[in-house]
Amino acid sequence: MKKFKLWILPLLFSVVGLSIVLSGCFLLGPGFQNVTSGAVINGTISGITNNATVTIRDDLGENTTASSNSHYYYRLSVKPGVRTITYSCTGYATVVKKYSILGHSQTTINVTMKRK
Repeated sequence: MKKFKLWILPLLFSVVGLSIVLSGCFLLGPGFQNVTSGAVINGTISGITNNATVTIRDDLGENTTASSNSHYYYRLSVKPGVRTITYSCTGYATVVKKYSILGHSQTTINVTMKRK
């Protein structure tokens, strides 16, 4: 009986440890993966009365897109490098900017959009 108790303890600790690790992965979610993979670009878009779309294009032609929230704030995680950022909103002139984004940095880019 004593051998059974000694044998079950390491197994029990392994199962509990694995459960803790897996639950941490689910709680952190995909946002955690994005933040560790590169840089963060965020900012506020002013001059608009509805949400805008922010699209970041990398040098391979791949896009990362997000919408501004109700306070016209946006945040995206991107890989470092030269990026073309496009701000679009219905009824407003599109704004295009080019930035060099450094690795593992946070870059704040505030933009003012004007009506067409």
